Amino acid sequence: MSTPSATDEQHDLTPRPRRVLVVDDVPANVKLLEARLSAEYFDVVTAMSGSEALAICEKAECDIVLLDVMMPDMDGPSTLRVLQQQGLTNTIPVIFLTALSSTKSSALSR
Repeated sequence: MSTPSATDEQHDLTPRPRRVLVVDDVPANVKLLEARLSAEYFDVVTAMSGSEALAICEKAECDIVLLDVMMPDMDGPSTLRVLQQQGLTNTIPVIFLTALSSTKSSALSR
């Protein structure tokens, strides 16, 4: 039996788990999403702020972003605008997460 060579490793066809970036300033929310997604075999990366999320995305370390709407310093919509303006990050899908009521959500979207 032969040992795998570097060439064999380069041609490994095993798909890697999809990497999900969870961005929320509430640690309990991050832990909950991380546990649930990990149980479904996703590779989970976490960030506690919009600026931290941008740094992770710039390194191409995620396939999709779950982004909290309301965060201090840089909120979700501001983070999304920056992601959309940068060439390396403008194609990453983003899903907003929020605990806002429908009245507050309507006002935010205007």
